[in-house]
Amino acid sequence: MQVIGNTSLLQRAVLLQVQVSRNAFRYQRDSRGIPMRDGTPELSTQKFEEMKTTLLNAAQHGAVLVSPCISDGEKCITRAAFQAGVPLIVLRSQGFSSFYKPEGEYFNACAEGRLLQMAPNNWVPSTQKHSLTREEAWVLNRICQHIAGDGAADIQYQGSSPEDVDHLVARATGSTSAQ
Repeated sequence: MQVIGNTSLLQRAVLLQVQVSRNAFRYQRDSRGIPMRDGTPELSTQKFEEMKTTLLNAAQHGAVLVSPCISDGEKCITRAAFQAGVPLIVLRSQGFSSFYKPEGEYFNACAEGRLLQMAPNNWVPSTQKHSLTREEAWVLNRICQHIAGDGAADIQYQGSSPEDVDHLVARATGSTSAQ
């Protein structure tokens, strides 16, 4: 893995994965009741609020949150954690260029030891935003599961097994195993 920031966060006693399925919040719907692709999600369901409160409370008491920041819910929780100044490990969907350096508040968070950014070795750095593929999302979630250990989320990889996803992780990281 490529890393920038405080690697000692990986050694903390409690690591919790931030994994928020789309069923934890609601999307705006058209007149036929179909979720609008460009609709802004409503992040106020009881399930989501309970998850957010639990994770942020644990982080305030020393846990490190680990997130790929894929879903809107994951982004909301990690933004709140970042603003609260709690330790955070973020997996990136793109690699780092050889000249990459966090800027602004991300630079400060790294300097203060409360942020670690990680990306799979074989993922290409880019300044362009790209749409995450299903397999890339699986890889990021599976890496988060491995990092979080006992604090990992229970994820159902629809259409694939965890072992198959581990092979994707090994390819993305350039390792012989996903561990």
